[in-house]
Amino acid sequence: MEISLLKNQELQIKGKNSLMVILPLGLYKEYDEAALKANFILSSSTFEKVENLTSEIRAFNWPGETEMAGISIKSIKMFPDEEKSPLAFIILIDGFSLCYLSDTAKDIPKTLIESIGNIDMLIFPLDGSKIIHEMIEELEPKAILPITDRTNTTDLDTFLNKLGIPKPEVKFKLSINSKTEFKPDSMGIYLLV
Repeated sequence: MEISLLKNQELQIKGKNSLMVILPLGLYKEYDEAALKANFILSSSTFEKVENLTSEIRAFNWPGETEMAGISIKSIKMFPDEEKSPLAFIILIDGFSLCYLSDTAKDIPKTLIESIGNIDMLIFPLDGSKIIHEMIEELEPKAILPITDRTNTTDLDTFLNKLGIPKPEVKFKLSINSKTEFKPDSMGIYLLV
């Protein structure tokens, strides 16, 4: 599995037989051209239609489950009581279980935490929120991948200090071939540029 960051904090995840792109909240028109090569485009916004797609690309921006090209995706409304709730995605790809949280600005309901279950990697936008620390403690992922604004390192430094870990090596692409690459005794942290 390979994960890379495109422009505008879009995330590209490449499996053995598939390619997907996750669009962050508010991005549904001006996305990276690399998204047009994907099998799936996942949009965190349930209320915005992803535009300019070809018929070969499957857009997914509603709560539910789907499977295609060796990827299983479950999307859940992060805040069930809100009509325009952003989505969280639980993705099974190449034997890895990933969770993408699109909004960490407010308290995450316990029902969402229970729905997520055991995951290998938690992926989330780093927006200065203190709530994400609680999510990490609750979910206990093997690794985390905060998506940061490339121009603002303050949120990242504050986040890492609160976790008590040094800044990891920043990579252009994250490649993970086996779960044995995750540290058994501590949570891994990855950063992409």
